[in-house]
Amino acid sequence: YYLAFNVVYVLTFWAIAVLIFWKKSDDLVALLVSLALLTLGVANTIFSNTAFAAATNVPQGQHSVHFDIVRYADSTVTGVGFLLFGLSFYLFPDGRFVPRWTRWATIGTVIFALKLAAGSSGYLMLSPFGTFSFGSWMSTVYGTFGFGWWVEDVIGYSGSVTALEFGLLGAMLFAQIYRYARVSGPLERQQNKWVVFGLTAPIVVYAVKPLAMAVFQALVSPGITAGLLYGLVSMTVTIFSLLLVPLSFGVAILRYRLWDIDIIINRTLLYGALTMSVIALYVLVVGGFGTLFPARGNPAVSLLATGLVALLFHPLRVRLQRGVNRLMYGERGEPYAVLSRLRERLEATIAPK
Repeated sequence: YYLAFNVVYVLTFWAIAVLIFWKKSDDLVALLVSLALLTLGVANTIFSNTAFAAATNVPQGQHSVHFDIVRYADSTVTGVGFLLFGLSFYLFPDGRFVPRWTRWATIGTVIFALKLAAGSSGYLMLSPFGTFSFGSWMSTVYGTFGFGWWVEDVIGYSGSVTALEFGLLGAMLFAQIYRYARVSGPLERQQNKWVVFGLTAPIVVYAVKPLAMAVFQALVSPGITAGLLYGLVSMTVTIFSLLLVPLSFGVAILRYRLWDIDIIINRTLLYGALTMSVIALYVLVVGGFGTLFPARGNPAVSLLATGLVALLFHPLRVRLQRGVNRLMYGERGEPYAVLSRLRERLEATIAPK
């Protein structure tokens, strides 16, 4: 199952990269995106992990050569892929750094790409100049500006790396949103929507996964069938969300069904909000009745919660649909209200004074 999803993952990234190169070989930004998809398609997949595992099983006398080559090849590809990915968001679609501060964000992207190239050890090989420790370097940088305690006492080295990663992803998103609001024309706005949608989906998935693990502790317990099911569902959702990145870039660059993004965003917002609302309602009902009636294993509580969710599902969906339409289209999302106000204005205009 995992192997099949990795094959689909790699082939999707590479197929769209080749298609973009073939159709838009005269567009430098398109070539940048194509190269980013090629490198990201193989980075941190089962194939690179298998090669890494094979290198670790090499006999001790040959360990240094095979292990280092495979490890640093994989981590270098990952770092280069992230750098190209960041540049794609800062420059897409017209090749200019918009807004201007994205030039400085590029420096942070380069730093994080070097961290990825260093691999899990945090050491970047600079042979013949030795090695470079990112953990020590980041502690020094934070300490220079008076924030050494933040790395050492609050979030640690790994936490500071995660904060940098999410900060850079946020900068990529904001750059495209800024273009949409301030710079882009009608066609470019549709392209901006696609790439923002493609990056937002995996960010949301990665942000929600720890919350889901915290809420459903039983699902992640080892040896539990539900935990295995949770793992399969989690992996499937994660890979599908990552596949939205090349698909969204492919649609945006090739301009195929470019205007369908409004419908996709509408449905995503609706069913995303509906799913979260249903889960929250179910947890609240089960938790509330579990507090009032602490007897364990009472099926009546689950049945009551399920019935209440089923009863409220349709009116909740209708209300959320109106809210999403209002958010996306403004008054256009409520045509009957618009017509009613138009009728009132016409009546006021033609009414005798």
